[in-house]
Amino acid sequence: MSPALPFSRTSNLAPSDSESDAFGFEVARLSIGGNWHRDAGSSNALVSNVIEVLDAEPVDTVIIRFPSDFVALASLAETATRRLHHAGTLVYWEDPLVNDGPSSPKGRLEISPSGTAPTSAFVADAVALIADSFAGYVNHYSYNGRIPNDVAQAGYVDWTRRTIADPSGIGVVVHDETGPVAVATVRLHTDDEGTVAEVELAGVVRARQGSGWYATLWSGIREAVSAAGASRLIISTQVSNVRVQRAWARLGMVPLAAFDTVHAERHHVGEL
Repeated sequence: MSPALPFSRTSNLAPSDSESDAFGFEVARLSIGGNWHRDAGSSNALVSNVIEVLDAEPVDTVIIRFPSDFVALASLAETATRRLHHAGTLVYWEDPLVNDGPSSPKGRLEISPSGTAPTSAFVADAVALIADSFAGYVNHYSYNGRIPNDVAQAGYVDWTRRTIADPSGIGVVVHDETGPVAVATVRLHTDDEGTVAEVELAGVVRARQGSGWYATLWSGIREAVSAAGASRLIISTQVSNVRVQRAWARLGMVPLAAFDTVHAERHHVGEL
């Protein structure tokens, strides 16, 4: 996810070194915020600006994320230098942290707070849990034939390590009597309205899914972000991931926003 919050201002195009290193071709990111109407004045003006930026950018792939109501960009199929491929829709849900939330006595919480260095054992547990729980998850990379599934899945491991190690990152691991069973990584953002916590990754090991551990994990997430001073908590998933959205609804969360993702590939790269 871009450093810009999904409902904030439009960001500048920026290189994505981690994705470039993982995929073997240059990748950049462009996030268009939920306030694009205010930022651009008109959809035509913003589309023209996006096209100008894309055609001037030499990298192979630009990953664009924008509000789903920005239909003028969603309908854009190509520019002078690029073909654009829709790569799924991301939906955001919010926990406003106004009540006590889920209560679950199950398991033991282990939290690596923001600003602290996680232990090697904590990182190892988090990485193993993410690798297991995200196996087979359909994400925007799944729409891009140039990116092998195993490489895309390995990106989650790298993302886990980077978030936990970041000073603004938080890690949460849930243990049962046999060992770690659930994990979340969270990043804190500060804006004019205070601190917002964004869950970047969260999952339960596949062998324990459907048995109540997600509620325990969410309770731990709320505890960690509240201690960090967050006033809001957001999370996202692909719109096709209905199962987790049902879990969020049971936890009292509410839908917040929807964003489309497009991969803009230079013509010389070839067909996807």
